[in-house]
Amino acid sequence: MFTAARVGTVRRVVEPAELLDRSEPIDLETLDAQAALQKRVDNKYLVPADALDSLFERLRPGYRALEIDGRRQALYESVYFDTGSLRCFDDHVAGRTPRAKVRTRLYVETGVCVFEAKVKLDDDETVKASLDYDAADRDRITPEAREFLEQQLARRRLALPLDALAATLTTRFRRATLGARASPERVTFDDELALTLSTGASARLRSDRLLVETKSETGESEADRLLREAGYEPTSLSKYRAGIGLLVEGASPPAVQGWFTG
Repeated sequence: MFTAARVGTVRRVVEPAELLDRSEPIDLETLDAQAALQKRVDNKYLVPADALDSLFERLRPGYRALEIDGRRQALYESVYFDTGSLRCFDDHVAGRTPRAKVRTRLYVETGVCVFEAKVKLDDDETVKASLDYDAADRDRITPEAREFLEQQLARRRLALPLDALAATLTTRFRRATLGARASPERVTFDDELALTLSTGASARLRSDRLLVETKSETGESEADRLLREAGYEPTSLSKYRAGIGLLVEGASPPAVQGWFTG
């Protein structure tokens, strides 16, 4: 993640640590207590990296930077599961609700791993439930995870052919997180995003772009307002949707495919 600030006629690269250090820190326990947001509305924005400096300055008074073990950025790896016919992907493209997304997520520096079931509801809310997981199992669904997934889907009256689910796409990225001071809101900034199919085909988000996500109870957070004022509109994009759309022949490509390179 980088941005540039103009000093006279010279553009100076502003490193991510410099941007994040402008904000007061918040620890994970406090952030989770204030904004766990297991049921929430997510909005996604694709933003040029050179807009990050001004965006951070507008967010800084109302938000604090998540800091874990002295780090304000973290590496993530997610493995997404789908059927051979790409049922989860097709549900997303068609806008069906409720629909499910099944994945594992590894927090690379700490080695912590979780199995997650995310369900998009009719009211545009997303409900997420997670299970502690062994990182060595992150590319498969264990019997315990299957039972957990069955329970979560049944709760939402959603059926998936669980025997057909297999690891389909892996995403890797670096993330910074801001938490609002006075309300249950989060904003995440992802860069170095790499998308890799189980076949080995891959794509990357362009180095001069980043993915900004807001997470709030209503989808109308202060960060959403500031992003819209800056001229950015939410886009219907998920990392899984982008990866399959870009890399699977015959799949529906995302509208923002020009933001990615092979």
